[in-house]
Amino acid sequence: MKYNNKIKKAFPLLILTVITLLLGTTFRAPNDIYDKINRNMDVFGRVYKEVALNYVDDIDPDKFMKAGIEGMLSTLDPYTVYYDESSKDQLDLISTGKYGGIGVSISIKDSAVIISDVMPGYEAERKG
Repeated sequence: MKYNNKIKKAFPLLILTVITLLLGTTFRAPNDIYDKINRNMDVFGRVYKEVALNYVDDIDPDKFMKAGIEGMLSTLDPYTVYYDESSKDQLDLISTGKYGGIGVSISIKDSAVIISDVMPGYEAERKG
């Protein structure tokens, strides 16, 4: 019962905030693309902040932002994707061919992870 009251109180505030933010930015005449970008970034930031701080449940801010970025990129082609900092090694390998791991290829056989190949010149080969 306490949870339902919390939702009832927070939902109208959240809806009103989002509507106000959206209406406040749609009635201005855009000067150029940079004005549009700045206004849209401002709206995105304000919506993100309001939801993250006032949503009825706790929100993981990093996960919430990543979902926003992925949603934005999904309106483009299927090849435009976001790689965060933790995916740097994967991005280096894709974009430059630079590999930053220990130099092994792994696979799964009979539910067991096995090393299927050792790449020459990397740490795995040097350590035997």
